[in-house]
Amino acid sequence: YALHLEKNSMGAKSSKNTKASSSTAAASVATQQAQADDEKTVPIHGSNSKQAMATDDEKTSSSVQRMTVYVVQARNLPKYDVGPTAASDPYVTLKFGSKGNAAYKTSTIRRDLNPVWNESFQLEGGGIFADCDCITFEVFDWDRVSKDDFMGRCTLSTDQAPQAHYSTPVMWLQLVDDAGKPVQGANGKIAEIQIKVQYTLDADDLNVRDFTHIMEFTIKKGKNIRNKELVGKSDPYVKLEWGAQSYETKVVQDNVKEPVWNETAFIFVHAKHMINFQAKLCVMDRDVGKDDQLGTGYLAANDIFAGADGQKPFKQDVLLREVPVGLDRGLIDFSKGTQYKTWGDLEVEIRLKPKADVDKEFYAALVKTFDTN
Repeated sequence: YALHLEKNSMGAKSSKNTKASSSTAAASVATQQAQADDEKTVPIHGSNSKQAMATDDEKTSSSVQRMTVYVVQARNLPKYDVGPTAASDPYVTLKFGSKGNAAYKTSTIRRDLNPVWNESFQLEGGGIFADCDCITFEVFDWDRVSKDDFMGRCTLSTDQAPQAHYSTPVMWLQLVDDAGKPVQGANGKIAEIQIKVQYTLDADDLNVRDFTHIMEFTIKKGKNIRNKELVGKSDPYVKLEWGAQSYETKVVQDNVKEPVWNETAFIFVHAKHMINFQAKLCVMDRDVGKDDQLGTGYLAANDIFAGADGQKPFKQDVLLREVPVGLDRGLIDFSKGTQYKTWGDLEVEIRLKPKADVDKEFYAALVKTFDTN
């Protein structure tokens, strides 16, 4: 429809804008091609059902597969720079499959033999699992004037036929040199990098068009929130993340201990596909420069799905901890150990509304609007 409007609009001005006419022609060709493709796949009444309906193999080949690789950190790297306080400036390159050149690269961490990247990379498309048999990681030391030094590599075999959405455990992989021997770090220990791989059978299943419930996530108030200001009080707000969906509350001015928000975010969730998700809650202090972190907490999806429904809300005081802001939510488990300091609590209330109820309320509101106008 947008192409149709553009075509009519641009066609009226074709005498004034030759470039626009070219765009219109291209858009028209694209539209005709799309219509032709649609005509090939739309079932025709009375036709053979085997010809009209797509096979399971065709559906599989048309799905958008996604492989997400998390490069977390490295440890025990060798020292390549010269000097008493020198170290290395490491970065990692990734190559998907046994062919082709490296197409992905992390940032460079300066002067660190145990760098933390917490970066993720995605390979997406049809049939990528079958085409990609391995992932090769290579670590280099960045140099300003000379060629970057090769520090080591490792190769991970991938799952070429996953049967469900899943993530591998976070794992350490040993680095080897060109001769295949383990790389020894400056401290005498074997050099390693930490990674994780996530397999998504159909990326379209993870968007908001495919959901079973609306999660009404209410951020009520904070308790004993940390104050980082040397003079005065903090101006806290909350950032909520659920996969690619996010929400940010208003800023509470000059209030640190017991800030009150009472704001509700509406999140599309799928009780089956998102069972391994976590809700990330990060309390921040609004500053003139970079905002300060006042604590991060997580809520597991399986706890939310088990404890909330349309009638009974799930109430929880989320424990806030001193967690680095950039740390990936999928790489941390608060149920084991207490390596992070406690920085207060965040009171939340969650309700789950089934999709059928959401649809009814939407159409009821739509009809009411038509009646009004």
